[in-house]
Amino acid sequence: VGIRRKISNALKFEIPYARYMPQYKLGRWDGKIAFFSIGGTGYVNHLDTIINILHKNAVEIVNIDDKRHQIELNFDKITKDFWGNTCWPKGHIAEGQKIVLRDYQVEVINSFLKNPQSLQEVATGAGKTIVTATLSKLTEPYGRSIVVVPNKNLVTQTEEDYINCGLDVGVYFGDRKELGKTHTICTWQSLNILNKKNINGTTALSLAEFLEGVNTIIVDEVHQAKAEILKNLLTRNLRNAPIRWGLTGTIPKEKFEFEAIHASLGPVIGNISAKELQDKGILSNCHVNIVQLIDTQVHRTYQEELKYLVTNQDRINYIGKMITSIKESGN
Repeated sequence: VGIRRKISNALKFEIPYARYMPQYKLGRWDGKIAFFSIGGTGYVNHLDTIINILHKNAVEIVNIDDKRHQIELNFDKITKDFWGNTCWPKGHIAEGQKIVLRDYQVEVINSFLKNPQSLQEVATGAGKTIVTATLSKLTEPYGRSIVVVPNKNLVTQTEEDYINCGLDVGVYFGDRKELGKTHTICTWQSLNILNKKNINGTTALSLAEFLEGVNTIIVDEVHQAKAEILKNLLTRNLRNAPIRWGLTGTIPKEKFEFEAIHASLGPVIGNISAKELQDKGILSNCHVNIVQLIDTQVHRTYQEELKYLVTNQDRINYIGKMITSIKESGN
């Protein structure tokens, strides 16, 4: 028990805002989240930490029995011409042109293929959707894939690129619930709602049926999903999915949030920063001019100041003229 307690303490992380929560105020909770229980249960992705503590405490490990459902994964490296003669369809900004991957997109994809359970930090504007579509195409021999995005707008945007690439895709959110597709795009909220309805017995479709045949889970904008809900979905309902990849523009700074993602998906294996994309000419370089307005009024409350900011006609007129001027110059 003593050693298990040491492991639990090593994998226990404080929630900064815990002191404002009722459980903490009542003394029922220490304000920390543990990723290893005193009973001895934890997560595979924390195995390195667990083994290290066992070694430090002179515990001999004779054998580690891996009881996970094994699937042999064989991926070949891809090149920028992965999509061959497939062209962007009519109406696309690159209509009629061949789909050609950029060098850094190829790098991201090949890194994922070498690490079937991992996370990469890729800046916004890097073309993550075509990366996701390519990964889904590559995993087709192993079963269905589910792509989890943070909101409905990204569901439809991602669906559009999948259709452009000729993939068999459906979506699951709101009023659109398309089942029986090779690739399904949904929000983490939709999965969570389906899970709750399944537990309450208020849905004809069980989460297990929805996830049947899924061997690949790709989470886009990981940082926007609620860490605890994502962890529960990936380590319970999708615990047997051998391929799990995460993409995010921002790795969470709070340790408890990062460790929830780490436990669910795997370690961070790559980084493509906005600066790199600017240097390659993919993203525009920007220069920010700060316009300091002279507001002399003193406001006693937040609401009072907010009302001034959105209703003062002189201020609004000045900002309007400035925007018109910027529009005409382009800068």
